[in-house]
Amino acid sequence: MGIGFGFVCRNHHGNTMVAATKMLQQCYSPKIVEALCMKWALQVAKDISLHSFILETDYLQLVHAWKKRNKISNSYFDGIIDDYLLLGTEGLYFDLLFEKEQQIQ
Repeated sequence: MGIGFGFVCRNHHGNTMVAATKMLQQCYSPKIVEALCMKWALQVAKDISLHSFILETDYLQLVHAWKKRNKISNSYFDGIIDDYLLLGTEGLYFDLLFEKEQQIQ
């Protein structure tokens, strides 16, 4: 048993540049899974030499945590957010935006 997550990276024309999925053996809350996925997406962006980009998520709590990132961290979730900051200081320039989940009709 475990969890799976993934992301899609598109260019400014909407063409897919990279798409990936990942499985973990551990089970985490949706909050932690969203943060881990975003952290992994940042690492992949760095690995494929993307330097400036926008990340979108439908998890508003993640966006709020990113926006208040100067607060003292005291949880695993906050620690993952802190990792974003470390990645950001190593040549990645990005912003995190909220995108409301689209309902399929």
